Amino acid sequence: MKNLKLGRDVGADETGLDAVPRAASRDQLGSAPLPFHGYDLWNGYEVSYLGHDGKPHVWHLQIRYDAASPFIVESKSLKLFLNSFNQKRFTDRAEFSNEVLRALEATLGTSVDLVFFDRDRSPERRKLPGTCVDGLELTGPVNGYDANLLHAQPGEGTFDLHSHVLRSNCPVTNQPDWGAVWIRGRGNHHPDPASLLTYLVSFREHQDFHEACCETIYMDLHRTLKPQALAVSCFYTRRGGLDINPHRFSEPPNEVIRDLVWRQ
Repeated sequence: MKNLKLGRDVGADETGLDAVPRAASRDQLGSAPLPFHGYDLWNGYEVSYLGHDGKPHVWHLQIRYDAASPFIVESKSLKLFLNSFNQKRFTDRAEFSNEVLRALEATLGTSVDLVFFDRDRSPERRKLPGTCVDGLELTGPVNGYDANLLHAQPGEGTFDLHSHVLRSNCPVTNQPDWGAVWIRGRGNHHPDPASLLTYLVSFREHQDFHEACCETIYMDLHRTLKPQALAVSCFYTRRGGLDINPHRFSEPPNEVIRDLVWRQ
């Protein structure tokens, strides 16, 4: 990762996208093939270009690509890439979209879905379903990331829990990344809510990218619960006009979660 723009000063002409291989973090998950499907969804809140007449156009852009892609895009490079269009003229939105799409697909090695929102049509902000565990007491001291803090309890049918205290750290700059996590599933073992909160708190000094943290949470739940079905969604707050939302599912998802949550 030494060639990434992240964590260093960059010149005005450094606007290319940086790809980060998923393999490095996934090798540490210790499961092949990986027992999940999913996608990464980005919200770009500061997307703008000029029309053919020089008039600015602004959009809320959602970028989505499959979790099976060999690479993720690094966020600082994506910010600089999108900002490079601020003073560039395009005939119409389709021309702009095609240029962004070509660059992203070449970087990620997979197909990419772009959805544009404007002031008349935008994603809704919603309250996460299920039970919030944040009001519970911790089960004990927390001294760094520890999967053993997570415990199962007997259960029947489905479970649906969420938390807003997720905090992890960038592996390059060690800057904090803040977010919410929504966990739902089905099986004979459910997460003990207090242990789930304690486990999530253990990420507060953990260094990894957003996508890898989501997959670590998924795998730890998968090993602890051995569920019939499981889904983990992380909703991170924005930085540099972008936020990242990894979603992982035991089965291929039937729909895309586009809504925003509190703090996004």
